[in-house]
Amino acid sequence: MQEDFKGKHILILEGYARQCLPYMREFKRFGCEISLLCHTKLDCGYASRLPDHKILGICDPDQYKESEEYIVNLVKTGKFDMVFPLVDFSAQILSENKEELSQYAIIYANDKEVFARSQDKLEVMKACMKIGTPHPMTLTDVATIDDVLATGITFPIIIKPRHGCGARGFHKFETEKEFVDCVRENQIDIAGMVVQEC
Repeated sequence: MQEDFKGKHILILEGYARQCLPYMREFKRFGCEISLLCHTKLDCGYASRLPDHKILGICDPDQYKESEEYIVNLVKTGKFDMVFPLVDFSAQILSENKEELSQYAIIYANDKEVFARSQDKLEVMKACMKIGTPHPMTLTDVATIDDVLATGITFPIIIKPRHGCGARGFHKFETEKEFVDCVRENQIDIAGMVVQEC
């Protein structure tokens, strides 16, 4: 298998992501040529000796459209064998443009429809339920505080946005009162959240 990769030119996106370092190390071990897209010279990957080519360009979650345009043009003109995203930001760009970009390189990202579905945490939990994968007890059809309380869910519970990453919007509640007060005070839309036992 290692021979299959020898000499392949891999474009890794998001040189600011710490995980670029082990991925580059392993691709290099397979004999690959590595290009790394960095947004600034301060990106951790830019300081590394691992990439064969360091590309300073637009790869910034706060500049989605500009990054998308830059990445699409880079893939079309870069003569890469494979394009590899490291986080959801660039994976989404590749998924949304996969059909077009697949003419130029292997795009290591899900098709647009699969990617969109996988980004909805509630849909992922429903899939786990369907196939019997262990998961926290998760409420599926709740839109209000009363809907949640009517289920008899056991506290402590957590709520988190159906879409997004990191800890943005994540809350843990030890009691029913904490839950009710926080949701009302912050006007949290329960329909847009995943509600689970902790």
